[in-house]
Amino acid sequence: MMPFRVHHYLFGLFHDYRKLHPKKQLPAVYTLVFYHGTQTPYPHSLLLQDCFDDPLHIMSKVLYQKPPLIDANQLSDKALKKQRWIGPMLTAMNYIRKKDMTNEALDILTSIMWNTDKPVEKSLLRLLLNYLFRRGDIQINKMTVKTKTQQLPSSIRRDVMTPAEQLEERGSKEASKEIAIKLLKEGSETAFVHKITGLSIAELSS
Repeated sequence: MMPFRVHHYLFGLFHDYRKLHPKKQLPAVYTLVFYHGTQTPYPHSLLLQDCFDDPLHIMSKVLYQKPPLIDANQLSDKALKKQRWIGPMLTAMNYIRKKDMTNEALDILTSIMWNTDKPVEKSLLRLLLNYLFRRGDIQINKMTVKTKTQQLPSSIRRDVMTPAEQLEERGSKEASKEIAIKLLKEGSETAFVHKITGLSIAELSS
């Protein structure tokens, strides 16, 4: 596994260099291995691809050729809907920067053809939901949680409800904080603001 070790050290150096110089290109590095074992000449391969259990020689392409690139921006929603596995995620990537992508998110979720009773496809759904609700601008309130999610298949709806409700709660809490800040700036007593907004005394003091 010497080639793997060499590359592990090498990319560790590159990683540290990038943290110190984020705007610079990586430096060229020449590596040498000094060997002083009892068996000579050195008896093992120094090719990285030989470290893999790879009868189809896939890693030679992965390691030494440009990685395949799929530009999601160049694909239409119609074309992406035909892709069972990667289509929903790529569609989400296309709309993730849009201001209020609620309708697009629901359209993505309703088009899913995954069998979420299977662990692998359940994991895919969770990854997609995590991406949509953490990175996307999805407008959730009490009405949309109950009405818009009714469009979804029942197996998916169960998983959507939890992050949707969390998002709604977070939005409600942020609104309460804004109200609390305004009331406190106007001289209202902390106990009064606590009663009005439902925020704890500790939250109001922070």
